[in-house]
Amino acid sequence: MNEKDLRATSIIRQYSAIAAGAGLIPIVGLDVAAIAGVEYKMLSELANVYGVEFRAERVRSIVAVLLGAYASKRLGMGFGSGVLKAVPVVGTMLGAISVPVLASGVTWAIGRVFVQHFAAGGTFLTFDPSKVREHFEAATASAA
Repeated sequence: MNEKDLRATSIIRQYSAIAAGAGLIPIVGLDVAAIAGVEYKMLSELANVYGVEFRAERVRSIVAVLLGAYASKRLGMGFGSGVLKAVPVVGTMLGAISVPVLASGVTWAIGRVFVQHFAAGGTFLTFDPSKVREHFEAATASAA
C-alpha cells in the first residue's frame, strides 16, 4: 500500500466508527440523516487525499444510488431495525445493536469503492454506480 492508500484506509476506519456511533441515535430518521452526513464528509476527505475535485451535488446522488440499489436487495433487515427503534424498550435495544453495525459496514464499503475508483484515476464525474455495484456488495459483505 502506498501512502495515499494508507491515509485513505485510516479515514475510512475513522468514519466507519463515527457512522456506527450515528447509528446509535435513538430517533428514527435522524440516525439515517446523520449516517449519510458522515459518508458525505468521508468522501470529501477521500477526494482530498487523491486530489479529486469534490462535487457536492454529484456525491449526494451517487451515495443515494449506491444505497438505494443496496437497500432494495439487502437492507430490509437494517431498515426494519431502524424502524424497530420506535418500539419502546425492546425495539430500542435491537436497533441499538443492528443499525450501528449496518452503518459501519456500508460506510466502509462506500469508502473502499471510492478509494479503488480514485486510485485508478477516476473522479466523481466519471463514477458509474452501476459498474461498481458488484464490488460495493462484496465490500459490504466483507465488512459485515
